[in-house]
Amino acid sequence: MGDGGALRFVISGPNLVERCTFKSNIAGSWAAALYSEKVSDTTVRNCTFWGNSSPGGTIYAGNLRFVIENSIIAHGLQGPAILNFHEVPMLSCCDLFGNAGGDWVGTIADQFGINGNIQADPMFCDAEQGDFELNQDSPCAPFSAPNPQCDLLGAWPVGCGGTPVQTTTWGRVKAIYGE
Repeated sequence: MGDGGALRFVISGPNLVERCTFKSNIAGSWAAALYSEKVSDTTVRNCTFWGNSSPGGTIYAGNLRFVIENSIIAHGLQGPAILNFHEVPMLSCCDLFGNAGGDWVGTIADQFGINGNIQADPMFCDAEQGDFELNQDSPCAPFSAPNPQCDLLGAWPVGCGGTPVQTTTWGRVKAIYGE
């Protein structure tokens, strides 16, 4: 229940966090999922953060260079998506959505709407059951609206949605229904 409920970097680096899922982590004061301070360089790439809870938010970015790329920070139960007091973290192709303390707030507010950064329901297949694959209509799917310049956002690929199409003949359709 201290700082960094899942992962904490202090006086080390550089660090790379890639293709990870941070679900339902809790911290008492700062950063439910990832706490990074006094680190020379931290990059978060293609990660999914969901349902984390801390008054200090999901991520605390307290080091000199903090980059978040192609990631989703959604449905944080307490605090903002990202909190920082030093250098402003650089975000690109990120979806911040439904976080109790705010999404694009504080020092990162001016990054919303640029560099592929969005605020939209990521449309997970079944997040409550731990399925963070994306619906085919998700704005986080590769090269989809509203961020067609961005590849996959988050750690999980498209895994649900739509109805499969099967080629058949009129005779086979009639046979199915006994006509």
